[in-house]
Amino acid sequence: MRLAALGLALAATGAVGEGRPTVAERVAQASLIAEVSVPLKAGEPAGPAKLVRVLFPPDSTVSELPADTLAVFPAGSRCWKKALGRDNLKAVLFLKGDVELKALAGPEEDGGRTSELHPAYAKLVDAVAQSTRWPEERMRAVGEAALWSKEKAALKQKANPYLRALAAAFLEAHGAAKVVDGAWGKPKSGARKKAEALAKEPVPEDACGG
Repeated sequence: MRLAALGLALAATGAVGEGRPTVAERVAQASLIAEVSVPLKAGEPAGPAKLVRVLFPPDSTVSELPADTLAVFPAGSRCWKKALGRDNLKAVLFLKGDVELKALAGPEEDGGRTSELHPAYAKLVDAVAQSTRWPEERMRAVGEAALWSKEKAALKQKANPYLRALAAAFLEAHGAAKVVDGAWGKPKSGARKKAEALAKEPVPEDACGG
């Protein structure tokens, strides 16, 4: 799946915080998305983050990340302080580049929203893992009603707003906007507005504040 194509529809969810890109926009920009584990010791770095798994691309053979991408939180930062009492902290890194990977931003810059400090972290990871494995359904020689079954299910479920947003964006990017209309209602209709509200990013906007 070409994640860059998702940016058009995902941008409609609106920016989070003061000029901060949405998680969806991070997904759309990334060449590689990885989950890492950050070792912690009394709120101070106990070592660089370790790669847990690559979420995108699904067929990636990457077994380690560049060292400069693994300093996930600055020592003594707000997110480090919020992580006090933990032995480790998982986070999702969004990286870009063909030959040399560079982090688009760390969880600190994203207000901790892409780390376990956010209560919806597991939903974020699940949504990224699912959506980046959806196939290009138009290549299958089946009837129209049999197409996009996983995406349709993602649109209808209400438990994971990230997954809803990614499904809508994926379908629109692949010329299947009418599938979204069928599930959520016509654009600008009352039903559509309610459906889109369920695809908004979960609060809090800043998981390291307070």
